[in-house]
Amino acid sequence: MKKRVEKPDPRLFHIALARAGPIRRRRSTVANLYEIDVVGARAAGLPAVLLDTAGIYAHVTDCPRVRTLTEYADGLLSGRFD
Repeated sequence: MKKRVEKPDPRLFHIALARAGPIRRRRSTVANLYEIDVVGARAAGLPAVLLDTAGIYAHVTDCPRVRTLTEYADGLLSGRFD
């Protein structure tokens, strides 16, 4: 029986990176739940950008926040979220 791995376990992020293989050009991850996605990504050594479409994470100041995926994509293209 395979052992389940769930966020925020950093092993999940390592599995995803391994599966991405050589096409992976950026290391940051976009996250929509701070306590699960951002914390898990950081535990795996990845920078995280918080997707906060509703503006409920205004108090979060320890990681970049974006309101849309377009804003995230623009940040990737400009090198802001390497």
